[in-house]
Amino acid sequence: MVTIYHSFIYYDNLSGTPIKFHDYFDPGLLSRGVAIFFVISGFIMAMSAERLSIGKFLWHRALRIYFGYIAAIAIAVAAKTAVFGSYPMQLISFKSVSLLPFGEIGYPLGVEWSLVYEIAFYAVIALLIALRYPAVRIGVMLAWMVVIMAFGGESTHLLPNASQILLSQYNLGFIAGYFCWHLKGTGVGRFRDFFILGIVLLLGDLIITWPLMRELFVVAGASLIVLGASDPRFSERFAADHPLVRWGNASYGLYLMHVTILGCVYAGSGQHGLGIYLTGLLMALAGGIFFGSCEFTLYQRLKRLIDARKKLVDAPVADKKPVTL
Repeated sequence: MVTIYHSFIYYDNLSGTPIKFHDYFDPGLLSRGVAIFFVISGFIMAMSAERLSIGKFLWHRALRIYFGYIAAIAIAVAAKTAVFGSYPMQLISFKSVSLLPFGEIGYPLGVEWSLVYEIAFYAVIALLIALRYPAVRIGVMLAWMVVIMAFGGESTHLLPNASQILLSQYNLGFIAGYFCWHLKGTGVGRFRDFFILGIVLLLGDLIITWPLMRELFVVAGASLIVLGASDPRFSERFAADHPLVRWGNASYGLYLMHVTILGCVYAGSGQHGLGIYLTGLLMALAGGIFFGSCEFTLYQRLKRLIDARKKLVDAPVADKKPVTL
């Protein structure tokens, strides 16, 4: 969804010739994919909080994010230098590559804003793991959600600084995903029902003008889709080698690479029209998924190798069973 959304944006900006699809379709609808991404991340992090020690959690997350990110930057530098003759190296600095919240700064890939939020959420999860008791963790997350809803409006920015990021309303997606993990397996509803209602809520923000309520509709819709997909009656149909599962594993690499590919094709070709638009989109999808598949495979191998050498162990079982909401 995000790749298609960016294909419209970058084609329009780089070609100066808007695609006529704009007359019939709002590409902004596809940006809802970011909300789904945040909810999925929160879901996975909640699962990790129940199973991993702080050390192992942080190591796995750092390797997952930064290994692919550094590789994508290297490819972007090489590709843009080959196409345009140079690369704006000033975009590569400690502030940008660290993915820490330094506010409005330039980034090498043009997609890093969501990763800045991702890294901040990892820090929160690490603190939750230290709390040990699942009920306490849920209480902390509920309190965080309430504080964001009450006071987060002024702190909600795509590129927040350190004083803003934890109050930003963009964190609501991660928090919702965290709760989805604890709701999983309760048997409430069916996948089809959740999926349809989730889509309706995702589209419902089109008629809402209040920013907080609009964000809540988007997050609720994304949460229902993720919660429905986690229903064993649906998820058990897909083996680890199923094409959809493999595509999901490659989605991080696709996210990292698609803007680089779109920019090289649309700006580097000097051509306009539906043909070059579709060429750029297909190349971004194919190239991004290929990179993502390679990156995920290497990440898995590195993780197993380093875990074996470090002999990191999972956290001991919590004194109480995980809380089910």
